Amino acid sequence: MSEIDRAGMVTPVDEKAIVTFAQDKTEAYISFSPPRDGGEPITPEKIKAVLGDFRVMCGLDSKVIEELMLGNKEYNKPYRVAVGKKPVNGKDGEIQYLFNVMEKTLSPKINEDGSVDYKNLNLVEMASKGDVLLRAIPPTAGENGIDVFGADIPASSGRAVMKLPRGKNTVVSADGSELIADVTGQILMIKDSVSMSEVLEIKGDVDNSTGNIDFNGSVVVGGSIIQGFRVTAIGNIEVKGSIGGAEVECVGNLVADKGIVGMHKANIKVGGSLYARMIQDANVDVAGDIASDGIMHCDVKCGGRIELKGKKGILVGGSVTSKKEVEASVFGSPLGTQTMVNVGLDGSVYERYKDLMNDIARIKKQYEDVSKFLLSIGKPENINNLPDFKKKSYIKSLYDAKNLQSELQVKQNEALELKTELDEFKYTGRMVSRSVVYPGVNVQIGNAVMSVRDELGKCYFLNGDGRVKISYDL
Repeated sequence: MSEIDRAGMVTPVDEKAIVTFAQDKTEAYISFSPPRDGGEPITPEKIKAVLGDFRVMCGLDSKVIEELMLGNKEYNKPYRVAVGKKPVNGKDGEIQYLFNVMEKTLSPKINEDGSVDYKNLNLVEMASKGDVLLRAIPPTAGENGIDVFGADIPASSGRAVMKLPRGKNTVVSADGSELIADVTGQILMIKDSVSMSEVLEIKGDVDNSTGNIDFNGSVVVGGSIIQGFRVTAIGNIEVKGSIGGAEVECVGNLVADKGIVGMHKANIKVGGSLYARMIQDANVDVAGDIASDGIMHCDVKCGGRIELKGKKGILVGGSVTSKKEVEASVFGSPLGTQTMVNVGLDGSVYERYKDLMNDIARIKKQYEDVSKFLLSIGKPENINNLPDFKKKSYIKSLYDAKNLQSELQVKQNEALELKTELDEFKYTGRMVSRSVVYPGVNVQIGNAVMSVRDELGKCYFLNGDGRVKISYDL
């Protein structure tokens, strides 16, 4: 024993109880530091007293406390001895849509004979006058909590829906909670607003008897759209017959029951998806998906996926660009028909990017020519010695150079943004063959290019690190 110990100068330290709390005060914990140098262990009464000193009174866990008072504990380990009640904040009000607001999926029915049923796709959401289209669900008030000291913890109430998304031909109920159709027709979601559109029905063909059609809603054509005519609609267009060498544009979906026979004169632009029996000799630009029995000798740009099924399921001739995927039974023909398939590219974005790159090259050439002229003049102090006509030309060239620099910067920034968007999808696109791919088919997936030289069977193509790879694992 040391001299200090003999002198009795070591002070014993008793076991201590340490109380801590969760940040929101809804939980209390107690831990214990061991006695030292002959100190006394804590008594059950002291444990109670410590909790009492901190005024812990709500949600006490008597079972845990009893175990601790019996000495069943480990030192420096926190034990939860009280649990309050956390507040439950109220839910925000929300809008309950009473119709299908989801994008229509590409799921045409395959008939027993192998044909595809494009007539019963239920693409148009209809409602009658007086139907409730949506209602506002009110917010909830929330439920207060309570901390371990017995004090209330206030909960926040949910926020109410500020405004119903009212569009054309709809009315709001007297209490402001419901949006109601004011006409019978089609439900449209346009710029996050819900509108009603009456459907225009053409009993026969769109021809000389009807003239061109431009309708602020959906159009149903009972016959065909004849060559040389135009049909445009804010909603969907459904054609019971065929589309000839016509101009057709719609914000929604386009259905052509008997296909598109474009005769190299048809221009089709669709904001939704396109469903057609067969698509031949047409320029087609579709933001959504395309489903058809086949595409022959067309220029197609598709922002979604292209699925060619039915008896033929053929893609031959022309150029097809799809952002996501192209699937067909047959690509190309035994005659080696040149067929270009681009996947992983947004057609409209890709075209804009190519235009921008051409513009950038043109502007750089113009700027180079202007710069050469300015250099030929010499130093700025020599300008006053120039004839008036040449002095004016010099000043104009300075302005031209500045404007060209500004224009070049704008176009380069836009091109960079578009390239980033194109690069995002270049490794995700696929071309899927369910039967055969003939020589003459050129495949581009993102930045990878390949020409098919030998006949291939069931397989799919994808971009693997900048090269087109073929897999037979379908």
